[in-house]
Amino acid sequence: MLKRLEDQEEEEEGEDMTDKLTLEDRLQGLDLDRDAEAIWDQLTDQERAEFQSVVERGMLGDMLEMWTPWWSLSQKRASLIEEVGTEQDTVTKETESRTNASPPPPLLTKIPMLSSLLKGQPSESIKYNIVNILYCYAYVVRLHNGDHFTMPTQAAQEVLQLCPVFMENFSFCDVGEALHAAMARSNQDPSLANTPSFQSLVVKDVSCILIGPSKEDSLRFVQATLSDLHHLFSVARKKEGKDSSSRGQMEEGATSPELRQKLFLCKKKCDFLLAWSAEHGDKLTPLAMDCSQEYAFLSRELSQHEKAKSELEKAWGGSNKPPRKEDKTLIQELS
Repeated sequence: MLKRLEDQEEEEEGEDMTDKLTLEDRLQGLDLDRDAEAIWDQLTDQERAEFQSVVERGMLGDMLEMWTPWWSLSQKRASLIEEVGTEQDTVTKETESRTNASPPPPLLTKIPMLSSLLKGQPSESIKYNIVNILYCYAYVVRLHNGDHFTMPTQAAQEVLQLCPVFMENFSFCDVGEALHAAMARSNQDPSLANTPSFQSLVVKDVSCILIGPSKEDSLRFVQATLSDLHHLFSVARKKEGKDSSSRGQMEEGATSPELRQKLFLCKKKCDFLLAWSAEHGDKLTPLAMDCSQEYAFLSRELSQHEKAKSELEKAWGGSNKPPRKEDKTLIQELS
């Protein structure tokens, strides 16, 4: 009996100690990206119940602080987009928070000369290929709410999944083709798919990146994007090298050496595009107008869709179409 009481007292003391440990203490040493089950086991019953309640009420997204893209424009620069015919209120809301945006990623310092990488004249399609890359980059970074370096391998693979320019050597003929190809790829993958309004916003992102922070430094955002991608591929490649020693092979898809080789080639592609932009970047800025026009078209299309949807729901008396009334006349007398 005494032994049983002692064991019970030790169990109660252990529970008290668990309650006193902070959540940070309990999660110490766990990989927040991989150890989902272990993390769940460390939560108290109350914490689990609170988390389930937040998920069921759809409030999880409200708990995240929305990231302000570093390519957000000043109101003066944003007016260049507004002139094309976009909704001014939408652009204003996006650009008023420019002071809260983080600075652009640092530029790659060692950019090779284009002549050392290419003999002859570069293809005219390069500028459109860069538009495709800008869309894929902005799309993935927004998906990660600006924290794409938290899971660098996943983010890098998502960019490659959306962008055929890096590994498939695909080339585009115009801005519209470059944008819609990326939009179509995102729709084909459930893990990357998003709403039409999200896709439209990313098109505006591309226009902002192409316009740049100022007329004198119009290429700053394009070069920052390519530099950030170069850094992302580099970090992901190093991470794969470390992880491969512990797991031997990736859970699915390419083996780690194959992925590392792909990421290396992507870094070299970024080197080439940075070298090209240093000499031919003046061909990029005019494409911002094409992106702005595409954004205006998508915005109007989305607005018309929402208006038609609202009118239908008003006629139906709800979001679902009412069932069709059956015609109870089985036999009609012919005269």
